[in-house]
Amino acid sequence: MADPIEQKLKSYNFGDNICGYEDLTLKRGTHTLKPGVYCGDTVFKPHAHVTFTAHGDKPYIIKNGELQVQAGASLKGDEKGVTIAFIGSNTKFTVRGGADVDLKAPSDGVLAGFLLIDQKSDGSSSEIQDTIIRGGGSLKFEGLVYAPQWRIIISGNSDVNGSSKCFAMVADRFRMEGNGELKVIADCEEAGLPQLMPKVKSVAKILY
Repeated sequence: MADPIEQKLKSYNFGDNICGYEDLTLKRGTHTLKPGVYCGDTVFKPHAHVTFTAHGDKPYIIKNGELQVQAGASLKGDEKGVTIAFIGSNTKFTVRGGADVDLKAPSDGVLAGFLLIDQKSDGSSSEIQDTIIRGGGSLKFEGLVYAPQWRIIISGNSDVNGSSKCFAMVADRFRMEGNGELKVIADCEEAGLPQLMPKVKSVAKILY
């Protein structure tokens, strides 16, 4: 079927994209960040505990780089919900073994329901990036991951969305390795989020 999300984002402008942060690295300690443009690689080292606060419907923009949460680090989103948008080139999201991530999309505003968005600069790049959740990483996503040019890999003992009520993904491809476990639940109304994915009359069964 046709991409159900593409048209929803075509009219959205992510702003002037002037870098507010360049190759930000956070080490041990508690850190609070605000929405802005994070250029290059944004890395959270072991024992860095980071909170993404909400400010209206402004997104966090990762430009021309990677958002990486390393082993022993944690990333938590504001309870009001946040959107993280990846723009430009070489963009991806990596959660390494032993990291904890807990993020929820906003319930209102232009980007309501969108948690992660991979928006290429030209809208048609064929560049495919690996987004990796590895090892003992614990990940809770509440909302939609729209990344049609990401290859999402879940490996090791990763537990993804054990308690999430609303989670869906649009990606180039998915790969499961080791003992990784992924739960996909689409009860978005119960989570207080809009239902962005279209309803279909029939579904496919995965045989293995």
